[in-house]
Amino acid sequence: MRLPRRPLLLVGLVLGWAALASAQGFYEQPYYGKNKVQHGNFAWKSYQTDHFQLYFYNEDLELLKSVAELSESAYQKISRFLKHEMSVPVPILYYTTYTDFEQTNLFPVSEGILGVSEPALYRIGIYGDMPLDELQSLVEHELAHVFEFDLLWGKPGAGLYAVSQPPAWVFEGFSEFATETWSPWSALIVRDAVLTDRIPEIGPGGEVVSQTFLPRDPAYDFGHAIYEFLNHKYGETATREFWQSLKNSPLIGKRDPLKRAFNIKVRDFNFEFKKYLREKNKEFLLRDSPEDYSNPLGPSFPANPYYFDLSHAVSPSGDLLAGLSYNLKDQEVDVVLVATDDGRVLKNITRGFTNSWEYIKYEVDASKGKNIDWSPDGDRLAFFGRDGDKYSVYIVSPLGGALITKIRISVDQPHAPCFLPDGRLLFTAFRNGLHDIYRLDLDTEAVANLTGDALYEKAPAVSPDGKTLAYTLRVRGFDKIFLSPIDNLKKKTQLTFGEGNTITPCFSADGKTLFFSGDSRGAFNICSLDLATGQLMRHGDVRTGNYFPAPLPGRPGEIVFSSFHRGAFQIFKVRIEGTVEGTSTFADLPEDAAPKAFEPIVTLEIKKDKIAPYKGIGKLFLANRPPLDAFLASDGSFYGGSALLFTDLLANHAFYLEASQVRSFRSYSAADLNQRRRIQFMASAFKYTLFYYPPLRLFRPDLVFPPDLLGCHRPPDDLGRDGRGLLSVQQILPGRGEHRILPLRGGVPGSFCRPRRQLPVLLERERPRGSAFPDRGDDPLPLPLRARGRKHLSCFALPDTPDHPELLPEHEFRG
Repeated sequence: MRLPRRPLLLVGLVLGWAALASAQGFYEQPYYGKNKVQHGNFAWKSYQTDHFQLYFYNEDLELLKSVAELSESAYQKISRFLKHEMSVPVPILYYTTYTDFEQTNLFPVSEGILGVSEPALYRIGIYGDMPLDELQSLVEHELAHVFEFDLLWGKPGAGLYAVSQPPAWVFEGFSEFATETWSPWSALIVRDAVLTDRIPEIGPGGEVVSQTFLPRDPAYDFGHAIYEFLNHKYGETATREFWQSLKNSPLIGKRDPLKRAFNIKVRDFNFEFKKYLREKNKEFLLRDSPEDYSNPLGPSFPANPYYFDLSHAVSPSGDLLAGLSYNLKDQEVDVVLVATDDGRVLKNITRGFTNSWEYIKYEVDASKGKNIDWSPDGDRLAFFGRDGDKYSVYIVSPLGGALITKIRISVDQPHAPCFLPDGRLLFTAFRNGLHDIYRLDLDTEAVANLTGDALYEKAPAVSPDGKTLAYTLRVRGFDKIFLSPIDNLKKKTQLTFGEGNTITPCFSADGKTLFFSGDSRGAFNICSLDLATGQLMRHGDVRTGNYFPAPLPGRPGEIVFSSFHRGAFQIFKVRIEGTVEGTSTFADLPEDAAPKAFEPIVTLEIKKDKIAPYKGIGKLFLANRPPLDAFLASDGSFYGGSALLFTDLLANHAFYLEASQVRSFRSYSAADLNQRRRIQFMASAFKYTLFYYPPLRLFRPDLVFPPDLLGCHRPPDDLGRDGRGLLSVQQILPGRGEHRILPLRGGVPGSFCRPRRQLPVLLERERPRGSAFPDRGDDPLPLPLRARGRKHLSCFALPDTPDHPELLPEHEFRG
């Protein structure tokens, strides 16, 4: 599973071999995930390549061609590195967008998960809301997991029965290492931890653990660093040797692959690993911390819970800043107002529960642009939120957070809202796998695609006069800044060149200077570009990274920015002083020309006659490890059972089989669950002869309603019906031999329903030998009841509570 972007989601490795269970009675039966709301019906098709079985529903054959080429390219790369061939073709389920991917019944996914792989059938699930070079890296990551499964267990499904499994960093670290790339976000996390002496270690259990806060599970980024260290210390064959030691590890017992492969103890490994990381990042050690050259605005931690600034927008007056921040207290993303003079958090304007959105959409990948924008008139804030199966743009008042308007957006992954001077809104989004710049008319709610090409535009910023638009494009794997007239985005002028990324452009108040972040020196520094002369300046030389520069209106020379420091993004303010880096020569691109797109190393031709529709249920597969329980009590009683869960390839259909026994009582159940459409249904058959009855709740009507209302004037002699045909239950007070008659009638809230016939009952006053219920003093003491018939009822004891009627009316019992 890959989680490269989302912070604060401390997610562990979920590979799918664990038995998912839900308790019911004595026996725990498997439960296959939660049902997903199906917003659309996908007409799945399949296409086979040399090493993959691709499943897709998009009609665009060029998109299928890209996925096939990326997959085969990833296979060739990883297979050569590990010198291993897969035992079976790998199924890849390709979803066009994340909102489609979220509807999968196969994987548990949430916002921020890019892909998932599992060991049962080696299935991979991915979606295409990303540029091709990032999609290539994603396929390599997930395919590396499948190679891991095949190396460890030899065939699909064998991993379900593995008793001992390697720690998470072994899997996730190698999958990141196999991509041969460090994303700016991952590199930032590792470098910050090294320079602030917060490097995680391998603990006694084998997992990578951190004693301080990290924005995501260290198994990904520091697992990646561990594999690089192994190759650095032991040579290029170290990874293959390491995995060979894993393959030969015992099925049961503690694994110590580092000891087996390299004869090194964990303590010594941690020391050498830290030493390696410090040496690797030595060049950043003498660079500036943001506190060395700027004033921290916060929000500070732990003084308040809004310490993780995801992005921000400055008010037209320059006095306030609206920050999209993570709320540690409420575990959500909120919009807070911060004073730009001293950093005081003035108000959380999205505090509390609302039905307007499920959550506010955000990104930690700064290259995609800001998550929030402030209108030029100062009266509105714009951000995106999840709303049902898609997203909506929310326009709120900055004073109190009142919702001004909400407009549903039909495109996917909207981001980077940007107000135009005339009040309209620009943003970026996906449609049919293409990422473009869109314009939204807030009055008519009309959406127009302004670019409509195969390029990957990001982070739009409009000039103060509204005539020019700055944005970034992917050029040979790097983000570069371009400039276009707002009325003709096909006319492009490239402003930045060379190695490295230049992201998040922002105009100065006079429109003559463009501020942005650039990583030509390894870390993202605030830079500026004079649009008249081309003079390029760098403002600072930082350790980690500075993002989202925003000039303060009315304060020439002052900017606010977000800096990653000690595991979190904080807002800082600085009066800029720069170093001249050189002069940029702008280049106008012909309107029909485009930057060279990413090309996979393998090229394929799609043969239409090989495309086959995916129909019906198809072959069924065992979805998880069947639990098997067997107990023999001291009195010779037998307890045990098992359950099986089968699904089709897409997990749209699930079949359950369960059998259990307690003494002579045997129970069986079978169910067929159909989750393919929005309306989902299940047919089940069962035969239950339970020894212990399921937990229920008893309502004490005699303590709430007068006897006349219940219709009981004469206590019956024993358990059964009174003179009016009301069912009664006898209460036995422990240790006293006293009893009380409790009448119950259908229609009284919480009571038993009226039985259809008299119950033939043989009531046991004493607990039978081998009863599982302990003696709990004055607690309600359930007594097992055996009945010669289909209706069952349990008698139970209640404490004497005449002096404390407020302690009732409810008691738990087994009935």
